[in-house]
Amino acid sequence: ELGEAMAILNGATYIFAVFGTLFITVACAAGTYVAVGFWPFADPSSMFFVQDPLAAAVLAVLVALPISLAFMDVFDMASDTLLYCYGVDLHAGKDDHHAPLALRDLLTRYGHDTGHDTGHGEHG
Repeated sequence: ELGEAMAILNGATYIFAVFGTLFITVACAAGTYVAVGFWPFADPSSMFFVQDPLAAAVLAVLVALPISLAFMDVFDMASDTLLYCYGVDLHAGKDDHHAPLALRDLLTRYGHDTGHDTGHGEHG
């Protein structure tokens, strides 16, 4: 009964995880590239001198990518778990007053009556 709405939400969280992974990885690479342009990394007399900023940024990508994948995978799994628990609660007839208004609107739109007014004046 909730399958279609849950599939949409699951797809949305997957897309969020993909873009989150890309954002984290690119931000780390860009931050590294910018950081190596300042002292002590840009000073040739420093023992921390970085001769090739692009190589440092590529190394940052190689480190950030698996870390951001793991983080966003945990995020995706946690959001899927919350959606699953919400669906089980609705199926069992429990109250959904803790659910965000947008989630209730989506479920109402796809054929499941949550039993609450989904007017946009409500803060839930």
